[in-house]
Amino acid sequence: MDEKVKKIKQPKLKSKFSSSNINNRNNNNRNKQRARNRRTMLNQNKQQLSVPRPMSLLGETVNRAIDVTVDIYAVNSLGGPYYSFASGTGSPVMSSNITDKMILQYIEYSDMATIYGLAKMKKIQIQFTRSSNAIGNANYLENTPSLFLQASTIPVLTGTTALQQKVAQADNSVEIDMQTYTPKSWDINVPPSIVTVNRAHNDTYPFGNAVWVSTRLNTTQHFPDLYLNLGSFTYPSFTSTSPASVILVGQLHIRFQMSFAGPIIS
Repeated sequence: MDEKVKKIKQPKLKSKFSSSNINNRNNNNRNKQRARNRRTMLNQNKQQLSVPRPMSLLGETVNRAIDVTVDIYAVNSLGGPYYSFASGTGSPVMSSNITDKMILQYIEYSDMATIYGLAKMKKIQIQFTRSSNAIGNANYLENTPSLFLQASTIPVLTGTTALQQKVAQADNSVEIDMQTYTPKSWDINVPPSIVTVNRAHNDTYPFGNAVWVSTRLNTTQHFPDLYLNLGSFTYPSFTSTSPASVILVGQLHIRFQMSFAGPIIS
């Protein structure tokens, strides 16, 4: 009779790389990391009486639309006609500091700056409207060619008709047709961060739609300089019998979309 050989079932050995062992190690590592994090937090907060809570530098933000107006003239000077931001007949005024006007022209920005210490410029809206019937009056003007606007951080300090042509040629200038009463508008999307100069304080500042700028330098309200430059390829022409040497031809309505924060205790 053949003896039956009983096979002894060998127990399976657990591999150290089995999924249960790996999960256990991961859990242990997470628990150790949590313990380290708690110790780190306790060490950092030794001098505190309670668990710290968030504290805001900005506080609640407030949005405002700040308005500015800029006039544009046709000027008949002794040296020849031109477009200008001013009514003087010496030479064309080609640059208008619109952030300076934002502070000084009307009181809305100043009122906000007395309450809040920080301001952020998100967007600039510009609308042009013809503001004089003299353009269509044959007794005043013969021709009113298109004019051009360029937004820039660099002003044209001494205006000439040759420089006005260069502004018209700039890649970022926009054209305004003077032969229609239909208003024209543009949006300037302010970059997240840009560096420019405040010439009143002779210093350099950043600003942008992601930058909070102090509304005051000592006790003076300020903002980095931003300009509109004025140009044209050709120039307005007056009749020989025109009773006026300076005619208001249009107006820019500029609206700054601003946010204010950081309440001031005064």
